[in-house]
Amino acid sequence: TGKLLKEDSEFKMVMDTSSIANEENFELPEKFIFKANQAIDTIYLTLKKTARLDTDKYKLVLRIVDNENFKTGFENNCLRKIYFTSMVSKPKWWNEEITGVYLGKFSAKKFNLFYDLFGITDLSNIEPYLIREYALTFKRYLKENPTKEEDGRWMEVTVIG
Repeated sequence: TGKLLKEDSEFKMVMDTSSIANEENFELPEKFIFKANQAIDTIYLTLKKTARLDTDKYKLVLRIVDNENFKTGFENNCLRKIYFTSMVSKPKWWNEEITGVYLGKFSAKKFNLFYDLFGITDLSNIEPYLIREYALTFKRYLKENPTKEEDGRWMEVTVIG
């Protein structure tokens, strides 16, 4: 809060002790700059893909700390939480309709196979007739290439046809 900066100013940001992340999984810039004449700004960090991200979820908490250019304000305004993983989780678009009418119960294995076949990770803006076509094609694929889920059951889709 306060007046807009008249010149670019460096600020300091550190990993907070409440983080549940390994420094092998991310890289912070050497310095952070808040640009002049802006009310908000953006920082970029690099997330690094490691094998542990396939099985673990991480939380990186960054805290702005006082320096010669800035004094920190309210605690909640000084923290930013970043959650990251490589684990596949059920997307919001895989709702009751997708489950009941088209693709059946969600599983990471099914999601990955669907992506491998169609290159699609989001059906939220796809017309229903196209979702049906994808589901029917997926159903035909599974009939020709029976695939088991992680629990040993055969992978199925619910689309009729």
